[in-house]
Amino acid sequence: PDGSAGECDGLGRLEGAGMTQFQELLILGSGRSGSNLLCSMLGTLQGNASFYEILIDDRIPVPKSYGTIIRSLLEGYGVGGDDLDAPEMLQARDADQVAFYEALARATQAAGYASMSCKIFSHQISLDNLEVLLRRPNLAVIFLTRRRIDRHISGMKGQITNLYARKDTTDLRPDLNLRQFLRFSFKLDRELDAMHDRVVASGVPYGHLVYEEDLDIAPDLRWGRLSTVLHGLRRTSTLLGGPDGEIYVKQDSN
Repeated sequence: PDGSAGECDGLGRLEGAGMTQFQELLILGSGRSGSNLLCSMLGTLQGNASFYEILIDDRIPVPKSYGTIIRSLLEGYGVGGDDLDAPEMLQARDADQVAFYEALARATQAAGYASMSCKIFSHQISLDNLEVLLRRPNLAVIFLTRRRIDRHISGMKGQITNLYARKDTTDLRPDLNLRQFLRFSFKLDRELDAMHDRVVASGVPYGHLVYEEDLDIAPDLRWGRLSTVLHGLRRTSTLLGGPDGEIYVKQDSN
């Protein structure tokens, strides 16, 4: 965290470069594809500040451990208190997503981190705003994907889990609606394809992780796959992989 981050490399050493520069990594894709697991793994990188869905509808999920970054963001936007989810803060972020991302990057670098990573889902950002972010220096992209049916089943499991936690079991029957599944899947395919096309056209370094092949595997193989992808993006880093209990895994493995 903030005090020691300046001593670490994070994602931040471009291979062959003579100096360390602040690096940014976007995780693009959709929900229910292992993104929380991936962000948790990236959070173990020395000197890397790992954020989750910075553009999610109703909150700004910056971990409390990033206190210096949170205070810097609030002060920069003139918002009092210590709550990033304050209505005025959410309104400011939504009014200009690009400006918020830039403010987050500045605050992260000022706090001494060598790099930052965050995830943005296809429905959370316009293609025009994505294009602006893709022009930023020292930025790379990882696309995270998962089989359609597995993503759909994971979503139903999450819905059932939420219902189970707050009401009786009468509503726990899953809705296996084929028409709904196909309609949503094809819509998401179009969104992801458009996002992928913009990334390819931008020329930024990008790589792919497939949940079934790269993350839903034995821990040592999982860390190896992530390390391979980062190396392919010309990012060298120190992966501090530990037991699964040290990273965040959603209900799929509970």
